[in-house]
Amino acid sequence: MFGLLSVYPKSPSLSNSKQLDVKVTGLRSSKGSLLIGLYKDPASFSDRTPYLSKKIAKTHLKDGVMNFNLILPAGTYGVTLLDDENGNGKCDYGFFLPKEGFGFSDYYHRGLSSPKFDDFDFQLSKDKQSVLVKVKYM
Repeated sequence: MFGLLSVYPKSPSLSNSKQLDVKVTGLRSSKGSLLIGLYKDPASFSDRTPYLSKKIAKTHLKDGVMNFNLILPAGTYGVTLLDDENGNGKCDYGFFLPKEGFGFSDYYHRGLSSPKFDDFDFQLSKDKQSVLVKVKYM
């Protein structure tokens, strides 16, 4: 069920806005929060400068699944997620691998290096209004 949490960018164009439903699966605990990054192109992802970033409490987590909405202008986006279990606002590493879960819109990352933006980008339009983020823990 969507609609549990809505997140808005600073100043969306209301006439061109769409609701993006984000479903997150595979979360292992209710500790900490989710750090969401929304990117619009390969350059912003490469530079780690998101169009929108939000911290979302896991208050609506149930059986490892959580849903939230983003209201955005139509366009190209890619969603990144970090399960910040210890709440320190960053990804923690142990022996070069992330200790916390991470995920990308409609893409389950299997490699050890960062994916390319083209691996997880999508076009938000009347035909595409939802994404699935499967969280991976190393």
